[in-house]
Amino acid sequence: MDDIELVERILKGEAKYFEYIIDKYELPILKYIYSFIGDRAMAEDLCQDTFISVYNKLYTYNKENKFSTWIYSIAHNKAIDYLRKASKNKEIAIDNIKDSISGERSPQEIVEYKEILASIENFINTLSLIDKQILYFKYAHPEMSFKEISNLMGMNESTVKKRYYRLYTKYEKYTNNKIKGGDSYGVSRV
Repeated sequence: MDDIELVERILKGEAKYFEYIIDKYELPILKYIYSFIGDRAMAEDLCQDTFISVYNKLYTYNKENKFSTWIYSIAHNKAIDYLRKASKNKEIAIDNIKDSISGERSPQEIVEYKEILASIENFINTLSLIDKQILYFKYAHPEMSFKEISNLMGMNESTVKKRYYRLYTKYEKYTNNKIKGGDSYGVSRV
């Protein structure tokens, strides 16, 4: 059963079908929110709030648009609202890069890997929230088109594309400056 059929059944009073939506989208939505706020417990709360909003606003869903885009836009708004409130209180700790080093690497490889991760993380921390979101969608959800991302973010598709491709140039400049400054991370692309 596809998303639209599920929505139609739920709107007809068959609330049990909402479980299918939760099963399909809960983990991706949780990962999406966590990628921005870096706090697992808060991400879980915001994920739950997202599904409450989805259920309560299901009647507003426009079948002309993809359901996944609609649900991600609700999660997106929940995360942005949280970030705005938290930034006012200086409670944000954004950590977009996970350290997943296996025990099979040599000590030298581990050091180099950590340096590369630190370089990427430092670069990401210099980006605007919009650029971070574009990167997230392109790498965590490669199946999403620029059109879907632009709809989700409420931006023009060409603007999203330009920002995405400019990130490569920014990253090259960033790494070149690091190399000239004495840091040799040896990375040339995001």
